[in-house]
Amino acid sequence: MRLVYVLAQETFLIEELRTKLDLPSTSNWKKALDERIRKREDIWEDFYITEAMINRTWTDTNQKLRHSVTSLAVHGYHHKICRIQSFHEPDDN
Repeated sequence: MRLVYVLAQETFLIEELRTKLDLPSTSNWKKALDERIRKREDIWEDFYITEAMINRTWTDTNQKLRHSVTSLAVHGYHHKICRIQSFHEPDDN
């Protein structure tokens, strides 16, 4: 999900909801926001040189290839991630 926020150049939903609904900034909210920020900062550098990040025409109105471009940017490095065991959750089975 963190890649989608970066692709869309949007703020996190929890930030937007807190602001629009005039909700308090609780310690749990701050903890959740800090975790999302940390995860965004941990995005691998190669993501930022994908076509979707360099060429922003996919964000224009009625772009037929929008889904393809964003999917390739987000999932294009899945094969690299899967070979690094530390990216996987432990298997409880």
